[in-house]
Amino acid sequence: MKIITIPVGSLATNCYLAYDEESRHGFVVDPGDHVDRILHELKFHQVTVEAILLTHAHFDHIMAVPELIQTTGAKLYVGAGETPVLEDPSVGMRMSVPHLTPDVWVKDGEILTLAGMELTCLNTPGHTPGSICYLTEDTMFSGDTLFCGSCGRCDFPGGSVAEMYASLKRLASLPGNFRVLPGHDSETTLDRERRMNPYVREALLR
Repeated sequence: MKIITIPVGSLATNCYLAYDEESRHGFVVDPGDHVDRILHELKFHQVTVEAILLTHAHFDHIMAVPELIQTTGAKLYVGAGETPVLEDPSVGMRMSVPHLTPDVWVKDGEILTLAGMELTCLNTPGHTPGSICYLTEDTMFSGDTLFCGSCGRCDFPGGSVAEMYASLKRLASLPGNFRVLPGHDSETTLDRERRMNPYVREALLR
């Protein structure tokens, strides 16, 4: 599996293009903006996109979704608990945001097979009620749940500090190590976050 990181939007959201290097089929995670950049990468790497996965539905993770669907015909996958966020993805900010209708509501523990790759879906509420982390091979797409040295904000509508700590504990308790690809900032590893992240360390004590 090849993964390309595409920083997009005013908040430097990490959009990811993941694809099988033999079939050239893949999926996109969190196309937050700048659809032209995303389409350029698809063309450059000659990738056919089968699916768009959202870790959550805040505006900075979804702005390029409609045009990407229109161009590629990909299906949209969103966490089953994200209905309230989809109703107001601007989270109180005064801006025009797209209305999205998911093709697939992703459930906790569900295993997806996309572009020949298996992904395990974990519901990790805290930042939003329906936040999803996607695990595939040794990689975790953690969205705005787990960052390098930090975690997502819990003060937006639908956020919960208690649920965030429970989600961080769940991730930290997974067996083995993972390459962690977050929704913002630099990538990290689960082992590093177990050792160095104060929020994860606090979660493990609860």
